[in-house]
Amino acid sequence: MGAPHDHEHLHAEAPVSLADSALAQLSERGERITAARRAVIGVLAAEHEHRTAEQIAGAVADLGIHRATVYRTLEMLDSLGVVTTRPVGQGSTGYHLATGEDRHAHLHGVCRSCGVVVALPADLLASAARSARNANGFALEPAQSSLVGTCADCARGVS
Repeated sequence: MGAPHDHEHLHAEAPVSLADSALAQLSERGERITAARRAVIGVLAAEHEHRTAEQIAGAVADLGIHRATVYRTLEMLDSLGVVTTRPVGQGSTGYHLATGEDRHAHLHGVCRSCGVVVALPADLLASAARSARNANGFALEPAQSSLVGTCADCARGVS
């Protein structure tokens, strides 16, 4: 996977190709390509970090797209697997375009000191997931989690 700080690099694919891919997924499923859907996908394609619905609504407000439309669009995109979601703190959900490519599979580690997001191996919690299932049938979803800790720089006192 490379250096731990390569999270941004994992999501550095050209925004146009990410947006085109997401819009193609909608078309393939018979979904309409509305201005609101195009705008929400455009905001998500332009960012390598997960964005909250509030952040996305703020980014498209000047286009006349209502907050409720953004929420409905995100719910639909999530149900179709076009976006991935993660808890991003304080009860908020973050959204990101799903790429469907194994090279992007990873977990997120969030530094409690500086807020940097680092990429962690996708299988890091595989053993814990198996243990939870074997112990009581609980199906752990590690990909829906962000692990909180301290990044290497903060641990060394580097700012």
